[in-house]
Amino acid sequence: MAATSVITVGLSNGILALTALKRLEAMRRLNTNFMTQRWFVITGVAAIVVLVILFFVIDYHQRVWGKNVSRRFFDEYAEKRGMSSRERQLLMDIAHRAGLRQKEAIFTMERAFDAGSTKILDEGLDRQMPEESKRLRIEMFFLREKLGFQRQSSSSGGLPMKLRKMNTRQIPVGKKFYVTRRKGRDSDSIESTVTKTDYAELTIEMSRAVEIAAGEVWVVRYYFGASAWEFESSVIRSDGKVLVLNHTDDVRFINRRRFLRVAVNKSGFIAPFPFARMVGKGRDEKRATSEGWLLPEFVPAIVTELAGAGLCVRAPLDVKAGDKVLVVFRLDEEQNKGDGEQKAPEAKIVQDIGEVRHTTIIPNGLQIAVELIGLSDSDISELIRATNAASLKAVFESEGDDKEKLFSESIKV
Repeated sequence: MAATSVITVGLSNGILALTALKRLEAMRRLNTNFMTQRWFVITGVAAIVVLVILFFVIDYHQRVWGKNVSRRFFDEYAEKRGMSSRERQLLMDIAHRAGLRQKEAIFTMERAFDAGSTKILDEGLDRQMPEESKRLRIEMFFLREKLGFQRQSSSSGGLPMKLRKMNTRQIPVGKKFYVTRRKGRDSDSIESTVTKTDYAELTIEMSRAVEIAAGEVWVVRYYFGASAWEFESSVIRSDGKVLVLNHTDDVRFINRRRFLRVAVNKSGFIAPFPFARMVGKGRDEKRATSEGWLLPEFVPAIVTELAGAGLCVRAPLDVKAGDKVLVVFRLDEEQNKGDGEQKAPEAKIVQDIGEVRHTTIIPNGLQIAVELIGLSDSDISELIRATNAASLKAVFESEGDDKEKLFSESIKV
């Protein structure tokens, strides 16, 4: 405490000891320090403002430069794909509707192209004439082709989903549809038939007339080979029972069709059918022709089960799930005469490419589950009829055996 008192007293005496001139000098120094700090603050604020302005200027120039670069890339890509000025402007509009900041990205983004083109078509559905709307859809179809987004169609109707991607332009005239309104009054399916298809439209004729407005979305289900498919499409126009739909590339696989399974006993042949095979020394070299061809080698087989496009085959063949095979077998069909009497069955040779689903080891070979993948709708319908006929025949034979057994037991009694 004593030391603190001494310091306080000393400072007080020192301040009181200052002359008036010295006090004025001290005040001037204080005022100078304040003015210096003020100018420092003003300078700092000015520097910040200048930096902010520079930031916006640089950002603006970068945006302009980026747009120029993006436009240059866009034009280069469009020129490489042989696009006209009309197609370039249309593609630019699609990229804008898709929300792409970098417009050149539309050349590689198929989903963005689909989203943008759908918005353009929906926006013009009400204000455009039918001819203008159709021309726009045709332009988008060819634009899709130039971008490389157009999926290749396949001529085989029974190929499974993993082997190809479906789109509505692959659907042939005469195909049966089952259409349902996605939202609205009707909930039941209406059977329809494809009557016309081109680059822009898919025309179907319904089994009954329904009041439909342009722009409505309908759900379409149909069978393609052994699989069931589904897609949604908006209505372009409708005239009574005739419905014109937009094409779509978004066709969804639903499931595989379920067929009746019937035990049969039909003779046939089966051969491995790989994509490629090397002709080297050994057994394959001996089997090769004089020109060096190695043809499929068939072995005897027994078809023990029919299930639409599915077969169960017993054969001395070494295959595994996923392998391709060629299958040939007899399909006997009994024909009815006019008076209901059956005549001798007619023999028909069925042959198709199949895919092995699974195998089971049995004595003297394998039991092979095969799905025929090259069938059309009419081919599958014929196999279904043959399967149903075999099922009925098995039922009749079973009833006959039961009656014969019952008769024999009654005789014993």
